[in-house]
Amino acid sequence: MPDADRLDARRAFARLASGVDAPTQAHETAIRTKTGNSRKIAWRNAVLRDETGFIVSVLRSGEDVTERRAAEAQVEYLAYHDALTGLPKRAVLAEALGRDIASARRAGRALALLYFDLDNFKLVNDSLGHSAGDEVLCEAARRVAEVIRAGDLFCRQGGDEFLLLLNGDYQEDAEQAARGASERIRDALARPFRVDDAEFHVGASIGVALCPDHAEDAESLLSSADAAMYTAKSMGGDAVAFYEEEANDSRRRLSLSSQLRHAIANGELCLHYQPVFRLPDQEFESLEALVRWQHPEDGLTAPGAFIAVAEQTGLIAALSEWVLEELCRQACCWAEAGRRPTLTFNISPRQTRSADLVSSIAARIDAHGLDRSQFCVELTESAVLSDESRHHSLLAEFHDAGLQVAIDDFGAGHSSLARLRDLPVDVLKVDRSFLAAVPEDERSSAILELGAALGMDTIVEGVERPEQLRFLVDHGCRYAQGYLLGRPAPAD
Repeated sequence: MPDADRLDARRAFARLASGVDAPTQAHETAIRTKTGNSRKIAWRNAVLRDETGFIVSVLRSGEDVTERRAAEAQVEYLAYHDALTGLPKRAVLAEALGRDIASARRAGRALALLYFDLDNFKLVNDSLGHSAGDEVLCEAARRVAEVIRAGDLFCRQGGDEFLLLLNGDYQEDAEQAARGASERIRDALARPFRVDDAEFHVGASIGVALCPDHAEDAESLLSSADAAMYTAKSMGGDAVAFYEEEANDSRRRLSLSSQLRHAIANGELCLHYQPVFRLPDQEFESLEALVRWQHPEDGLTAPGAFIAVAEQTGLIAALSEWVLEELCRQACCWAEAGRRPTLTFNISPRQTRSADLVSSIAARIDAHGLDRSQFCVELTESAVLSDESRHHSLLAEFHDAGLQVAIDDFGAGHSSLARLRDLPVDVLKVDRSFLAAVPEDERSSAILELGAALGMDTIVEGVERPEQLRFLVDHGCRYAQGYLLGRPAPAD
Protein backbone atom coordinates (compact mmCIF):
# COMPACT_ATOMS: atom_id res chain seq x y z
CA MET A 1 0.00 0.00 0.00
CA PRO A 2 1.36 3.48 -0.84
CA ASP A 3 2.67 5.38 2.20
CA ALA A 4 -0.06 8.02 1.96
CA ASP A 5 -2.78 5.36 1.87
CA ARG A 6 -1.13 3.47 4.74
CA LEU A 7 -1.27 6.59 6.92
CA ASP A 8 -4.92 7.16 5.93
CA ALA A 9 -5.72 3.55 6.86
CA ARG A 10 -4.20 3.97 10.32
CA ARG A 11 -6.14 7.18 10.87
CA ALA A 12 -9.35 5.49 9.72
CA PHE A 13 -8.79 2.63 12.18
CA ALA A 14 -8.16 5.09 15.01
CA ARG A 15 -11.41 6.92 14.24
CA LEU A 16 -13.22 3.57 14.07
CA ALA A 17 -11.81 2.31 17.36
CA SER A 18 -12.67 5.58 19.12
CA GLY A 19 -16.25 5.42 17.90
CA VAL A 20 -16.02 8.57 15.77
CA ASP A 21 -16.83 6.63 12.56
CA ALA A 22 -19.28 3.77 12.12
CA PRO A 23 -17.94 0.45 10.75
CA THR A 24 -18.14 0.05 6.97
CA GLN A 25 -18.69 -3.31 5.32
CA ALA A 26 -16.76 -2.70 2.11
CA HIS A 27 -14.57 -0.16 0.35
CA GLU A 28 -11.90 0.02 -2.34
CA THR A 29 -8.31 1.21 -2.21
CA ALA A 30 -5.23 1.12 -4.40
CA ILE A 31 -2.20 -0.98 -3.49
CA ARG A 32 1.23 -1.15 -5.05
CA THR A 33 2.76 -4.54 -5.84
CA LYS A 34 6.40 -5.49 -5.34
CA THR A 35 6.95 -4.87 -9.05
CA GLY A 36 5.63 -1.33 -8.69
CA ASN A 37 2.25 -1.84 -10.36
CA SER A 38 -0.87 -0.26 -8.93
CA ARG A 39 -3.87 -2.54 -8.35
CA LYS A 40 -7.43 -1.78 -7.27
CA ILE A 41 -8.59 -3.93 -4.34
CA ALA A 42 -12.15 -4.31 -3.06
CA TRP A 43 -12.02 -4.92 0.69
CA ARG A 44 -14.59 -6.55 2.94
CA ASN A 45 -14.29 -5.62 6.59
CA ALA A 46 -15.28 -7.48 9.74
CA VAL A 47 -14.92 -5.63 13.06
CA LEU A 48 -13.52 -7.70 15.96
CA ARG A 49 -14.29 -6.61 19.54
CA ASP A 50 -13.13 -7.76 22.98
CA GLU A 51 -15.44 -8.86 25.78
CA THR A 52 -16.14 -5.23 26.72
CA GLY A 53 -17.22 -4.37 23.18
CA PHE A 54 -14.09 -2.35 22.45
CA ILE A 55 -12.86 -2.62 18.86
CA VAL A 56 -9.49 -4.33 18.89
CA SER A 57 -8.99 -5.07 15.20
CA VAL A 58 -10.55 -5.19 11.78
CA LEU A 59 -10.38 -8.38 9.73
CA ARG A 60 -10.11 -7.53 6.04
CA SER A 61 -10.27 -9.73 2.95
CA GLY A 62 -9.50 -8.26 -0.43
CA GLU A 63 -10.38 -9.06 -4.05
CA ASP A 64 -8.39 -7.71 -6.98
CA VAL A 65 -10.92 -5.86 -9.19
CA THR A 66 -8.44 -3.97 -11.38
CA GLU A 67 -9.45 -5.56 -14.70
CA ARG A 68 -13.15 -5.42 -13.86
CA ARG A 69 -13.04 -1.69 -13.07
CA ALA A 70 -10.99 -1.01 -16.20
CA ALA A 71 -13.50 -2.92 -18.33
CA GLU A 72 -16.40 -1.05 -16.75
CA ALA A 73 -14.65 2.26 -17.36
CA GLN A 74 -14.05 1.34 -21.01
CA VAL A 75 -17.68 0.34 -21.55
CA GLU A 76 -18.75 3.57 -19.87
CA TYR A 77 -16.51 5.50 -22.27
CA LEU A 78 -17.81 3.63 -25.31
CA ALA A 79 -21.38 4.22 -24.16
CA TYR A 80 -20.88 7.96 -24.66
CA HIS A 81 -18.26 8.06 -27.43
CA ASP A 82 -18.12 6.75 -30.97
CA ALA A 83 -15.56 3.94 -31.16
CA LEU A 84 -14.31 4.91 -34.62
CA THR A 85 -13.86 8.69 -34.42
CA GLY A 86 -13.75 9.18 -30.65
CA LEU A 87 -16.44 11.86 -30.93
CA PRO A 88 -19.34 12.01 -28.47
CA LYS A 89 -22.47 10.16 -29.57
CA ARG A 90 -25.81 11.71 -30.40
CA ALA A 91 -27.12 10.80 -26.94
CA VAL A 92 -24.55 13.18 -25.42
CA LEU A 93 -25.78 16.00 -27.65
CA ALA A 94 -29.42 15.21 -26.86
CA GLU A 95 -28.67 15.68 -23.15
CA ALA A 96 -26.78 18.92 -23.79
CA LEU A 97 -29.61 20.23 -25.98
CA GLY A 98 -32.10 19.95 -23.16
CA ARG A 99 -29.86 21.94 -20.83
CA ASP A 100 -28.84 24.55 -23.41
CA ILE A 101 -32.39 25.17 -24.64
CA ALA A 102 -33.53 25.84 -21.08
CA SER A 103 -30.55 28.12 -20.47
CA ALA A 104 -31.05 30.00 -23.75
CA ARG A 105 -34.75 30.47 -23.00
CA ARG A 106 -33.95 32.04 -19.64
CA ALA A 107 -31.34 34.34 -21.20
CA GLY A 108 -33.46 35.22 -24.23
CA ARG A 109 -30.87 33.80 -26.62
CA ALA A 110 -31.17 31.57 -29.70
CA LEU A 111 -29.39 28.27 -30.38
CA ALA A 112 -28.13 26.85 -33.66
CA LEU A 113 -27.85 23.14 -34.51
CA LEU A 114 -26.03 21.92 -37.63
CA TYR A 115 -26.80 18.46 -39.04
CA PHE A 116 -24.57 17.41 -41.93
CA ASP A 117 -23.48 14.36 -43.86
CA LEU A 118 -20.66 13.69 -46.32
CA ASP A 119 -21.43 13.88 -50.02
CA ASN A 120 -20.23 10.98 -52.18
CA PHE A 121 -19.36 8.90 -49.12
CA LYS A 122 -21.31 5.88 -50.40
CA LEU A 123 -19.20 5.98 -53.55
CA VAL A 124 -16.04 5.78 -51.42
CA ASN A 125 -17.39 2.76 -49.53
CA ASP A 126 -18.55 1.00 -52.69
CA SER A 127 -15.37 1.71 -54.64
CA LEU A 128 -12.64 1.38 -52.03
CA GLY A 129 -14.30 -0.66 -49.27
CA HIS A 130 -15.34 -0.01 -45.69
CA SER A 131 -11.79 0.35 -44.39
CA ALA A 132 -11.23 3.28 -46.71
CA GLY A 133 -14.60 4.67 -45.70
CA ASP A 134 -13.57 4.49 -42.05
CA GLU A 135 -10.37 6.41 -42.84
CA VAL A 136 -12.38 9.12 -44.56
CA LEU A 137 -14.77 9.40 -41.62
CA CYS A 138 -11.91 9.76 -39.15
CA GLU A 139 -10.10 12.32 -41.31
CA ALA A 140 -13.31 14.31 -41.87
CA ALA A 141 -14.05 14.30 -38.14
CA ARG A 142 -10.50 15.46 -37.37
CA ARG A 143 -10.68 18.32 -39.89
CA VAL A 144 -14.02 19.59 -38.62
CA ALA A 145 -12.93 19.29 -34.98
CA GLU A 146 -9.99 21.59 -35.77
CA VAL A 147 -12.20 24.42 -37.07
CA ILE A 148 -15.04 24.50 -34.52
CA ARG A 149 -14.94 26.97 -31.67
CA ALA A 150 -14.26 26.15 -28.05
CA GLY A 151 -17.51 25.29 -26.36
CA ASP A 152 -19.20 23.89 -29.48
CA LEU A 153 -20.32 20.27 -29.16
CA PHE A 154 -19.39 18.09 -32.15
CA CYS A 155 -20.91 14.58 -32.32
CA ARG A 156 -21.19 11.67 -34.69
CA GLN A 157 -24.81 10.81 -35.40
CA GLY A 158 -23.97 7.55 -37.18
CA GLY A 159 -22.81 6.46 -40.60
CA ASP A 160 -21.51 9.56 -42.38
CA GLU A 161 -23.75 11.97 -40.46
CA PHE A 162 -22.57 14.47 -37.84
CA LEU A 163 -24.14 17.02 -35.48
CA LEU A 164 -22.72 20.33 -34.29
CA LEU A 165 -24.37 22.29 -31.47
CA LEU A 166 -23.08 25.85 -31.38
CA ASN A 167 -22.29 27.55 -28.11
CA GLY A 168 -24.78 30.39 -27.68
CA ASP A 169 -22.36 32.80 -26.00
CA TYR A 170 -21.04 34.34 -29.25
CA GLN A 171 -21.25 38.05 -30.01
CA GLU A 172 -23.08 37.51 -33.32
CA ASP A 173 -26.59 36.07 -33.46
CA ALA A 174 -27.29 32.35 -33.91
CA GLU A 175 -27.89 32.59 -37.66
CA GLN A 176 -24.59 34.38 -38.28
CA ALA A 177 -22.76 31.85 -36.10
CA ALA A 178 -24.35 28.98 -38.04
CA ARG A 179 -23.36 30.48 -41.40
CA GLY A 180 -19.80 30.99 -40.20
CA ALA A 181 -19.55 27.44 -38.84
CA SER A 182 -20.99 26.02 -42.06
CA GLU A 183 -18.41 27.81 -44.18
CA ARG A 184 -15.56 26.61 -41.96
CA ILE A 185 -16.82 23.02 -42.27
CA ARG A 186 -17.06 23.28 -46.06
CA ASP A 187 -13.57 24.80 -46.26
CA ALA A 188 -12.13 22.06 -44.05
CA LEU A 189 -13.61 19.34 -46.26
CA ALA A 190 -12.73 21.06 -49.54
CA ARG A 191 -9.16 19.75 -49.52
CA PRO A 192 -8.84 16.40 -51.34
CA PHE A 193 -8.82 13.16 -49.38
CA ARG A 194 -6.18 10.53 -50.13
CA VAL A 195 -6.70 6.83 -49.32
CA ASP A 196 -4.81 3.87 -50.84
CA ASP A 197 -3.23 6.03 -53.57
CA ALA A 198 -6.69 7.32 -54.57
CA GLU A 199 -7.51 11.02 -54.40
CA PHE A 200 -11.07 12.30 -54.26
CA HIS A 201 -13.23 15.11 -52.88
CA VAL A 202 -15.91 14.78 -50.23
CA GLY A 203 -18.19 17.72 -49.59
CA ALA A 204 -20.92 18.20 -47.00
CA SER A 205 -24.66 18.82 -47.12
CA ILE A 206 -25.39 20.98 -44.07
CA GLY A 207 -28.80 21.56 -42.55
CA VAL A 208 -29.32 24.27 -39.94
CA ALA A 209 -32.14 24.66 -37.42
CA LEU A 210 -32.50 27.49 -34.91
CA CYS A 211 -34.20 27.43 -31.53
CA PRO A 212 -36.73 28.96 -30.94
CA ASP A 213 -37.25 30.12 -34.56
CA HIS A 214 -37.66 26.62 -36.00
CA ALA A 215 -38.32 24.48 -32.91
CA GLU A 216 -38.66 24.92 -29.17
CA ASP A 217 -37.62 21.51 -27.83
CA ALA A 218 -34.68 19.16 -28.40
CA GLU A 219 -36.49 16.48 -30.40
CA SER A 220 -38.12 18.99 -32.75
CA LEU A 221 -34.85 20.86 -33.23
CA LEU A 222 -33.07 17.64 -34.24
CA SER A 223 -35.90 16.76 -36.61
CA SER A 224 -35.84 20.24 -38.17
CA ALA A 225 -32.07 20.15 -38.68
CA ASP A 226 -32.41 16.68 -40.24
CA ALA A 227 -35.07 17.96 -42.67
CA ALA A 228 -32.89 20.95 -43.57
CA MET A 229 -29.95 18.63 -44.29
CA TYR A 230 -32.05 16.68 -46.81
CA THR A 231 -33.02 19.98 -48.40
CA ALA A 232 -29.31 20.75 -48.81
CA LYS A 233 -28.79 17.34 -50.43
CA SER A 234 -31.66 17.98 -52.84
CA MET A 235 -29.82 21.15 -53.92
CA GLY A 236 -27.07 18.93 -55.32
CA GLY A 237 -24.87 18.59 -52.25
CA ASP A 238 -22.04 20.72 -50.88
CA ALA A 239 -24.70 23.20 -49.81
CA VAL A 240 -26.14 24.83 -46.70
CA ALA A 241 -29.88 24.99 -46.05
CA PHE A 242 -31.79 26.53 -43.15
CA TYR A 243 -34.98 24.78 -42.07
CA GLU A 244 -38.19 25.93 -43.71
CA GLU A 245 -41.65 24.60 -42.93
CA GLU A 246 -42.50 22.50 -45.96
CA ALA A 247 -46.14 22.71 -46.93
CA ASN A 248 -45.97 19.37 -48.68
CA ASP A 249 -44.52 17.46 -45.70
CA SER A 250 -47.91 16.39 -44.37
CA ARG A 251 -49.15 15.55 -47.87
CA ARG A 252 -46.06 13.44 -48.53
CA ARG A 253 -46.51 11.52 -45.27
CA LEU A 254 -50.19 11.04 -46.05
CA SER A 255 -49.35 9.70 -49.52
CA LEU A 256 -46.68 7.34 -48.18
CA SER A 257 -49.06 6.18 -45.45
CA SER A 258 -51.72 5.38 -48.04
CA GLN A 259 -49.19 3.47 -50.18
CA LEU A 260 -47.97 1.53 -47.16
CA ARG A 261 -51.52 0.59 -46.15
CA HIS A 262 -52.00 -0.67 -49.71
CA ALA A 263 -48.71 -2.59 -49.53
CA ILE A 264 -49.76 -4.42 -46.36
CA ALA A 265 -53.14 -5.37 -47.86
CA ASN A 266 -51.83 -6.38 -51.27
CA GLY A 267 -48.78 -8.45 -50.52
CA GLU A 268 -46.04 -5.96 -51.44
CA LEU A 269 -44.11 -6.66 -48.23
CA CYS A 270 -41.63 -9.47 -47.76
CA LEU A 271 -39.24 -10.71 -45.10
CA HIS A 272 -35.51 -11.11 -45.48
CA TYR A 273 -33.54 -13.10 -42.93
CA GLN A 274 -30.04 -12.38 -41.67
CA PRO A 275 -28.24 -15.29 -40.00
CA VAL A 276 -26.44 -15.25 -36.67
CA PHE A 277 -23.49 -17.64 -36.46
CA ARG A 278 -21.89 -19.45 -33.57
CA LEU A 279 -18.14 -18.89 -33.30
CA PRO A 280 -15.45 -20.06 -33.81
CA ASP A 281 -16.83 -22.89 -36.01
CA GLN A 282 -19.21 -20.44 -37.81
CA GLU A 283 -22.15 -22.80 -37.42
CA PHE A 284 -25.60 -21.38 -38.11
CA GLU A 285 -27.37 -20.39 -34.88
CA SER A 286 -30.48 -18.24 -35.53
CA LEU A 287 -32.18 -15.81 -37.93
CA GLU A 288 -33.28 -12.20 -37.61
CA ALA A 289 -36.38 -11.28 -39.63
CA LEU A 290 -36.14 -7.92 -41.45
CA VAL A 291 -39.08 -6.43 -43.36
CA ARG A 292 -38.72 -5.12 -46.92
CA TRP A 293 -41.17 -3.32 -49.20
CA GLN A 294 -41.30 -4.35 -52.87
CA HIS A 295 -42.41 -0.89 -53.98
CA PRO A 296 -44.02 -0.89 -57.45
CA GLU A 297 -41.98 2.17 -58.51
CA ASP A 298 -38.95 2.33 -56.22
CA GLY A 299 -38.19 -1.41 -56.10
CA LEU A 300 -37.01 -3.23 -52.98
CA THR A 301 -37.10 -0.66 -50.17
CA ALA A 302 -35.37 -0.98 -46.78
CA PRO A 303 -37.38 -0.22 -43.60
CA GLY A 304 -35.59 3.07 -42.97
CA ALA A 305 -37.70 4.62 -45.72
CA PHE A 306 -41.09 3.74 -44.23
CA ILE A 307 -40.90 2.63 -40.57
CA ALA A 308 -40.90 6.22 -39.27
CA VAL A 309 -44.09 6.98 -41.23
CA ALA A 310 -45.65 3.75 -39.95
CA GLU A 311 -44.85 4.88 -36.40
CA GLN A 312 -46.23 8.39 -36.92
CA THR A 313 -49.47 7.27 -38.60
CA GLY A 314 -50.24 4.30 -36.35
CA LEU A 315 -49.67 1.73 -39.12
CA ILE A 316 -46.84 0.13 -37.14
CA ALA A 317 -49.31 -2.22 -35.41
CA ALA A 318 -50.68 -3.57 -38.71
CA LEU A 319 -47.16 -3.81 -40.14
CA SER A 320 -45.90 -5.72 -37.09
CA GLU A 321 -48.87 -8.09 -37.21
CA TRP A 322 -48.04 -8.87 -40.84
CA VAL A 323 -44.37 -9.49 -39.95
CA LEU A 324 -45.23 -11.94 -37.15
CA GLU A 325 -47.84 -13.77 -39.24
CA GLU A 326 -45.40 -14.16 -42.14
CA LEU A 327 -42.64 -15.23 -39.74
CA CYS A 328 -44.89 -17.91 -38.24
CA ARG A 329 -45.94 -19.11 -41.69
CA GLN A 330 -42.31 -19.44 -42.75
CA ALA A 331 -41.42 -21.16 -39.46
CA CYS A 332 -44.08 -23.80 -40.23
CA CYS A 333 -42.59 -24.36 -43.70
CA TRP A 334 -39.13 -24.80 -42.22
CA ALA A 335 -40.47 -27.08 -39.48
CA GLU A 336 -41.96 -29.38 -42.14
CA ALA A 337 -38.46 -29.57 -43.65
CA GLY A 338 -37.00 -30.45 -40.24
CA ARG A 339 -35.53 -27.02 -39.51
CA ARG A 340 -36.41 -25.09 -36.34
CA PRO A 341 -33.98 -22.16 -35.97
CA THR A 342 -34.45 -19.47 -33.35
CA LEU A 343 -36.29 -16.60 -35.05
CA THR A 344 -35.84 -13.00 -33.91
CA PHE A 345 -38.21 -10.14 -34.73
CA ASN A 346 -38.22 -6.49 -33.71
CA ILE A 347 -40.69 -4.68 -31.47
CA SER A 348 -41.12 -0.93 -32.01
CA PRO A 349 -41.27 1.49 -29.05
CA ARG A 350 -44.85 2.39 -29.96
CA GLN A 351 -45.94 -1.25 -29.74
CA THR A 352 -44.74 -1.48 -26.14
CA ARG A 353 -47.62 0.81 -25.12
CA SER A 354 -50.17 -1.87 -26.03
CA ALA A 355 -51.58 -3.64 -22.96
CA ASP A 356 -52.15 -6.93 -24.81
CA LEU A 357 -48.87 -6.99 -26.75
CA VAL A 358 -47.45 -10.14 -25.14
CA SER A 359 -50.72 -12.09 -25.15
CA SER A 360 -51.42 -11.23 -28.81
CA ILE A 361 -47.93 -12.34 -29.89
CA ALA A 362 -48.19 -15.56 -27.90
CA ALA A 363 -51.67 -16.29 -29.28
CA ARG A 364 -50.49 -15.87 -32.88
CA ILE A 365 -47.54 -18.23 -32.35
CA ASP A 366 -49.83 -20.77 -30.63
CA ALA A 367 -52.34 -20.59 -33.50
CA HIS A 368 -49.65 -21.99 -35.81
CA GLY A 369 -48.76 -24.78 -33.39
CA LEU A 370 -45.24 -23.47 -32.90
CA ASP A 371 -43.03 -23.53 -29.81
CA ARG A 372 -42.86 -20.06 -28.24
CA SER A 373 -39.26 -20.63 -27.12
CA GLN A 374 -38.27 -20.67 -30.81
CA PHE A 375 -39.05 -16.94 -30.99
CA CYS A 376 -37.02 -14.03 -29.64
CA VAL A 377 -38.41 -10.49 -29.36
CA GLU A 378 -35.88 -7.72 -29.89
CA LEU A 379 -36.11 -4.22 -28.39
CA THR A 380 -33.54 -1.45 -28.68
CA GLU A 381 -31.51 -0.46 -25.65
CA SER A 382 -32.72 3.15 -25.85
CA ALA A 383 -36.38 2.06 -25.88
CA VAL A 384 -35.99 -0.25 -22.89
CA LEU A 385 -34.01 2.18 -20.72
CA SER A 386 -36.19 5.18 -21.61
CA ASP A 387 -38.90 3.88 -19.26
CA GLU A 388 -37.21 1.22 -17.19
CA SER A 389 -40.04 0.53 -14.74
CA ARG A 390 -42.65 -0.04 -17.45
CA HIS A 391 -40.41 -2.08 -19.69
CA HIS A 392 -39.08 -4.24 -16.85
CA SER A 393 -42.58 -5.61 -16.33
CA LEU A 394 -43.05 -6.00 -20.09
CA LEU A 395 -39.84 -8.01 -20.42
CA ALA A 396 -40.92 -10.14 -17.49
CA GLU A 397 -44.22 -10.81 -19.29
CA PHE A 398 -42.35 -11.98 -22.38
CA HIS A 399 -40.26 -14.32 -20.22
CA ASP A 400 -43.30 -15.67 -18.40
CA ALA A 401 -44.93 -16.34 -21.79
CA GLY A 402 -41.96 -18.50 -22.80
CA LEU A 403 -40.42 -16.08 -25.32
CA GLN A 404 -36.76 -15.11 -25.47
CA VAL A 405 -35.79 -11.42 -25.12
CA ALA A 406 -32.91 -9.55 -26.77
CA ILE A 407 -31.62 -6.00 -26.29
CA ASP A 408 -30.49 -4.53 -29.62
CA ASP A 409 -28.01 -1.70 -30.35
CA PHE A 410 -26.29 -2.10 -26.96
CA GLY A 411 -23.76 0.72 -26.60
CA ALA A 412 -25.37 3.01 -29.16
CA GLY A 413 -27.07 5.00 -26.39
CA HIS A 414 -26.55 5.40 -22.64
CA SER A 415 -25.51 1.90 -21.69
CA SER A 416 -26.11 1.29 -18.01
CA LEU A 417 -24.69 -1.98 -16.75
CA ALA A 418 -26.34 -1.66 -13.37
CA ARG A 419 -29.77 -1.25 -14.94
CA LEU A 420 -29.32 -3.92 -17.61
CA ARG A 421 -28.11 -6.42 -15.03
CA ASP A 422 -31.51 -6.49 -13.36
CA LEU A 423 -33.59 -6.84 -16.55
CA PRO A 424 -34.95 -10.27 -17.63
CA VAL A 425 -32.92 -10.38 -20.86
CA ASP A 426 -31.45 -13.43 -22.63
CA VAL A 427 -29.44 -11.85 -25.45
CA LEU A 428 -27.32 -8.70 -25.68
CA LYS A 429 -26.75 -7.52 -29.27
CA VAL A 430 -23.70 -5.27 -29.32
CA ASP A 431 -23.97 -2.28 -31.65
CA ARG A 432 -21.74 -2.34 -34.74
CA SER A 433 -19.89 0.77 -33.49
CA PHE A 434 -17.92 -1.43 -31.05
CA LEU A 435 -16.18 -3.09 -34.02
CA ALA A 436 -15.17 0.17 -35.67
CA ALA A 437 -11.71 0.26 -34.06
CA VAL A 438 -11.12 -3.51 -34.09
CA PRO A 439 -8.56 -5.03 -34.12
CA GLU A 440 -6.37 -1.97 -33.48
CA ASP A 441 -8.13 -1.13 -30.18
CA GLU A 442 -7.89 -4.13 -27.87
CA ARG A 443 -10.11 -2.37 -25.31
CA SER A 444 -13.17 -3.24 -27.40
CA SER A 445 -12.99 -6.75 -25.93
CA ALA A 446 -14.26 -5.37 -22.61
CA ILE A 447 -17.87 -5.55 -23.79
CA LEU A 448 -17.53 -9.28 -24.47
CA GLU A 449 -16.37 -9.95 -20.92
CA LEU A 450 -19.12 -7.83 -19.42
CA GLY A 451 -21.83 -9.46 -21.54
CA ALA A 452 -20.81 -12.79 -20.09
CA ALA A 453 -20.67 -11.30 -16.58
CA LEU A 454 -24.28 -10.15 -16.97
CA GLY A 455 -25.29 -13.75 -17.76
CA MET A 456 -26.46 -12.92 -21.30
CA ASP A 457 -25.53 -14.41 -24.66
CA THR A 458 -23.63 -11.72 -26.55
CA ILE A 459 -24.09 -11.25 -30.31
CA VAL A 460 -21.77 -8.76 -31.99
CA GLU A 461 -23.36 -7.05 -34.99
CA GLY A 462 -21.69 -5.53 -38.05
CA VAL A 463 -18.91 -8.04 -38.73
CA GLU A 464 -17.67 -6.97 -42.15
CA ARG A 465 -13.92 -7.67 -42.23
CA PRO A 466 -11.89 -10.89 -41.67
CA GLU A 467 -9.73 -9.18 -39.04
CA GLN A 468 -12.85 -8.30 -37.02
CA LEU A 469 -13.94 -11.93 -37.11
CA ARG A 470 -10.50 -13.12 -36.01
CA PHE A 471 -10.57 -10.61 -33.16
CA LEU A 472 -13.93 -11.92 -31.93
CA VAL A 473 -12.79 -15.56 -32.14
CA ASP A 474 -9.53 -14.78 -30.32
CA HIS A 475 -11.45 -13.07 -27.53
CA GLY A 476 -13.95 -15.87 -27.01
CA CYS A 477 -17.01 -14.25 -28.58
CA ARG A 478 -19.74 -16.89 -29.00
CA TYR A 479 -22.04 -15.31 -31.58
CA ALA A 480 -21.68 -12.83 -34.44
CA GLN A 481 -23.71 -11.32 -37.26
CA GLY A 482 -22.74 -9.23 -40.28
CA TYR A 483 -22.23 -9.00 -44.01
CA LEU A 484 -18.98 -11.00 -43.85
CA LEU A 485 -20.89 -13.99 -42.47
CA GLY A 486 -24.23 -13.58 -44.20
CA ARG A 487 -26.34 -10.80 -45.72
CA PRO A 488 -30.12 -10.53 -45.28
CA ALA A 489 -31.78 -12.76 -47.89
CA PRO A 490 -35.22 -14.12 -48.78
CA ALA A 491 -36.31 -17.34 -47.15
CA ASP A 492 -35.66 -19.47 -50.22
